[in-house]
Amino acid sequence: MKRPCRPSPKSPPAAAWDDVIAVDSGGDFLHRCGIAARLVIGDLDSISPAALAWHRDRGAEVRAFPADKDQTDLELALAVLPRDPAARVHLCGVWGGRLDHALMNLLVLPGFTDRGLFLFDTDEGCGGVMGPGTLCLTAPAGTPAALIALAEATGLSSEGVRWPLRAARLRRGEARGISNVTVDPAWRLRLAGGCLLWLVRGTARAAAGIEWLPAKPPRRGRPGAGRGREGG
Repeated sequence: MKRPCRPSPKSPPAAAWDDVIAVDSGGDFLHRCGIAARLVIGDLDSISPAALAWHRDRGAEVRAFPADKDQTDLELALAVLPRDPAARVHLCGVWGGRLDHALMNLLVLPGFTDRGLFLFDTDEGCGGVMGPGTLCLTAPAGTPAALIALAEATGLSSEGVRWPLRAARLRRGEARGISNVTVDPAWRLRLAGGCLLWLVRGTARAAAGIEWLPAKPPRRGRPGAGRGREGG
């Protein structure tokens, strides 16, 4: 039996979001919560007709794609987001169901860090995916914490944990960042390059007090700057 959605850290009220996009069957979840999407996107093979009609009746744009395609539905949704590294993109319900979809949904995120900081709840706590920038979150001392490089992380500093890092390099697939624990209520992360997945257990996203400041884009020089002059 499907119970009505109630406000919780895993389903904040619509007022908490500036924009809402339903990715295929995510439209059913939003329907149960009474939250109307601005956009419904995907191949629409799993959203119920009732939920799709409900969103349409409330003004949602619907973008339907063929089932035979090279992108996941989440990837299609990320592509329509504006480029804003300072934004916070809350992902809900993207890890359930099929393992191949869950892994692919995670692995496509490094290509979209110019869209913002990705945040999500897990069954054990919360996590996020960040590009270059500075992040600080609050969790009780003793909270299990982990860092995993989704793309080679450079200039990585991690403070407030038992095994800190300072201007370190964390390669993709390297296990050095997992099985850590916080020793300070504030866990501070700084990343100069690459893409980083962070996870904490026992703290929901809404309770983590997350602060995020993206890195400034590199300044572009004037055309021809730095070139030597030819002389006779």
